[in-house]
Amino acid sequence: MHKMPLKLPATTWKRNLPEDEIFNSTLNTSNVKETDKFITLLDEAALSYRNDCVELADVMYKEAKKCLTARADTSTHIKGMHLVDSIILKIPLHSSRLVWALKTRGDHNYQSGSFEFASRDYEIFLEVCARGNSEVGVCCQVYGRLTICMYMAKQKIKSRKYLIEYQKCRSKLSFEVLKGQVFAELDEHIRTFEPLVNNMECIIAPAISESLYFVTPHNGFNGSSEIPLTSAACGYHNNSVYAKSTIPQGAVLFVEEHLYQSVKFPFLRCENCRHYTTLFYTCLDCRYKCYCSLLCMEIDKPIHQYECEGYMQLSLIFLDAANIFRLFLRILFLLNDYVFHRKIFQKLKTGGQVLNTVYDMLGSAMLFGTGYLGLIRNRPSYGSLSSIQYSTVITTAFRLTIFIEKKTNIMETFLNKLSISNKQKMIVVGSLLMRLHANILLNSFDIEYVGYLTNFSLLNGPQPEVPKYIKPIRGLVEDIYEFYNIDLEKDIQKRNDDIIKCETSVSRASSAILNWNHIKNCIPIADILSVFKDNIIMMYFNPELTSEQLEEKRAQDPEIINGYLAKLGSDESRFELVKGCADLFHKHFTDYFLPMFEFHPHLSEVITLYCPTLRRFKHSCVPNVQVMVLNNGVVIGKSLREIKENEELNIAFKANYLVHTRPERENFLRMFNTKCNCKCCRIVEIGESTNIRLAIKCDKCKDLVITPAHKSCSECQTLYPDLLAKYCSTMRLVEKELETVMESNAVENKEREIYVLQTILLRQAKRCFTQQNEISVNIELQHAHFLALKNFAQQSYDLLMEVKEKISKYYPERIIWFTFYAFILETIKVILHHNLEKLNCTLSKHGLLNLCRLGIYIIKGQKETFEFYEKFDTYGLILLEDLKTFFIWKKRIICDGAFFEF
Repeated sequence: MHKMPLKLPATTWKRNLPEDEIFNSTLNTSNVKETDKFITLLDEAALSYRNDCVELADVMYKEAKKCLTARADTSTHIKGMHLVDSIILKIPLHSSRLVWALKTRGDHNYQSGSFEFASRDYEIFLEVCARGNSEVGVCCQVYGRLTICMYMAKQKIKSRKYLIEYQKCRSKLSFEVLKGQVFAELDEHIRTFEPLVNNMECIIAPAISESLYFVTPHNGFNGSSEIPLTSAACGYHNNSVYAKSTIPQGAVLFVEEHLYQSVKFPFLRCENCRHYTTLFYTCLDCRYKCYCSLLCMEIDKPIHQYECEGYMQLSLIFLDAANIFRLFLRILFLLNDYVFHRKIFQKLKTGGQVLNTVYDMLGSAMLFGTGYLGLIRNRPSYGSLSSIQYSTVITTAFRLTIFIEKKTNIMETFLNKLSISNKQKMIVVGSLLMRLHANILLNSFDIEYVGYLTNFSLLNGPQPEVPKYIKPIRGLVEDIYEFYNIDLEKDIQKRNDDIIKCETSVSRASSAILNWNHIKNCIPIADILSVFKDNIIMMYFNPELTSEQLEEKRAQDPEIINGYLAKLGSDESRFELVKGCADLFHKHFTDYFLPMFEFHPHLSEVITLYCPTLRRFKHSCVPNVQVMVLNNGVVIGKSLREIKENEELNIAFKANYLVHTRPERENFLRMFNTKCNCKCCRIVEIGESTNIRLAIKCDKCKDLVITPAHKSCSECQTLYPDLLAKYCSTMRLVEKELETVMESNAVENKEREIYVLQTILLRQAKRCFTQQNEISVNIELQHAHFLALKNFAQQSYDLLMEVKEKISKYYPERIIWFTFYAFILETIKVILHHNLEKLNCTLSKHGLLNLCRLGIYIIKGQKETFEFYEKFDTYGLILLEDLKTFFIWKKRIICDGAFFEF
């Protein structure tokens, strides 16, 4: 809707006019009628979709039940659980299928030992039952399982709460029901810890703090007018932030509490606590606002109750105004509590007078100078907005105001103390929205969540999970080919040739080894929700597009979209577009976003932050300040290294030498009319580490090395992209063959077959890629892990040391602690477990000690990285446990070395 401009008089575009005059000119009959019609159409689409969902629930329920009869680890069963997820996210509250889905997923998580996830499902289940879908027997069973889940999750206060409810429900059930197996098992489990849970009178539940922690900048806050929220060690001169004295590594250089934060990736983070989760729920009424638990739903309810309708019928989503609307609500709460109760507001007669009085009060009282009210304290520089931005500000404010007046009780609740007409109240609302939106546009900053902490851990703890088809050896094996009776010519080379003959174009999307973790595309940060809406418009104008084709399109050319909209000559065609797009949005939303991160894990996760302080820092591809968002939403900047006195402080606005090649960075910065002159951008492109790490060998010219900077082979002119695609296609074919063998139960001598295919992969990697290429490193680490599982410890050790030397030379440690190093750590755990716990000694004391020292080095590096990024979660505790285990192993190697005999 925001892409359809209002019909406005020419005076509206005079940006120096007061906001109330500008907004008053929008309130003409044609604009009001048009927006009224839009809202009515969105209501109709929402009602129609909810009715369709009731029928859809039965279809999904039958298909899910059929799929769930399959074995738990099969693709059919997984499909059934995906259907259960969809039912939980989109089926209306009054449907009995929602209750079934929550109970089904809760039972699945409970039986698999995921007690935290099971407890969340069960709590939502009870909330739904409390609204009219209640069965005493089923609820009693859920209370019993919740008692166990909370005890296992060490939440004993909640465990006692649900135990009391379980006992109440149990007393209402007949003796025959209680004799059943389910209740017998529950009673048996609960009896084991019931005395511990009941003996808790003296325990007081901890208070929930609004902020997890508060960070103070290095040397305290600055207090200057230009950069008040930075460290006192920072100065501001010539539009640059600089160090007034030497700043140590890891020092906090600014702290800015978020007032506006937009996570642009549905079903990835809770929209209340902002924590990442793989288990999601939507508001039980609107079915769009995403939460991680019932607790977050309840915490958010005082605000969400006013916006729920706007989510349900898509007004807030279509206008890209969900976060602006929420900020506006918080501002209204404060104005109602601290401003509008004053007697002067009972004497004012126009919206303009109310606004001027509010602005005067905010400007004169320190109480109102910061926080949410600070967002409307100063008039924004409307002249700094582009024409499109200015048009969007006016259109969004107008349509939101009509929505508020027609669909909510906000004006009656928050503006009831004002003695002005309803139209004048609308002017107050619209003018505040204009000012708020413009200030956000001028002072917000798009950043990506830091991705350096991504860990693909193979196991938790020292106990390796060895596949059943692998039988670890007990003695030293010097020749693996001889051990497996492998003929190089027959088993390796011929098998390789047979696979290559089947060569076709193969997707790299699902590959475990062919996707870059350390080299990324540097493209403009996209709002994925906006991309989806553009794709919906494309589907409306091109009905032949399927949902699969919609999912493949990650972005649309805005000129194409604008061209379609320009053809909408009549009001009727505009109305049809809004209704049609709303229908398509409802239909495809959940299925489009729910699997996106699973199948496209390398998509950027982007947030928009209101950070005036952050905008003071200039860009460098080699930044000395790292921007991060803490778990409580506070934005901080930390020094990445020691910073000398008078040195300029820089951040990386996406383009970073660690993960982006030179052309990627230059193309990105060109869009902002910026050119970086950092030390990395001044060296020859061929010498950049990102370029070297992408090098491949020419298959025709005696292993001549080609990089993206070369563009093509200097001898045969073969293009780099074409040759890379060819190599990746070959590697993916072998990888798919390996996946097929690993998943099959019918392959004879499966272990040997896997080793043969892994050897082929390794030989292909050495033929196609340079030793520092990430694909080559991935394959070598995968091969080393297989050797470790089999307890070919010496061969695995030799390969690990070789890889360690390469990555230390070509990859900055900052980006590999939770990628390459994490993989090496898991392989080390396997070798040490076999040799020290199982006493299957196949590696010398010297080798084991080297591995132990390397493991301790990696864990300490990961721990320091966690501390730098202020991450405090369960993985941090796992690191401490790992460190303890490695020290125990080290002591055994040094002090108890008598058993190291081959």
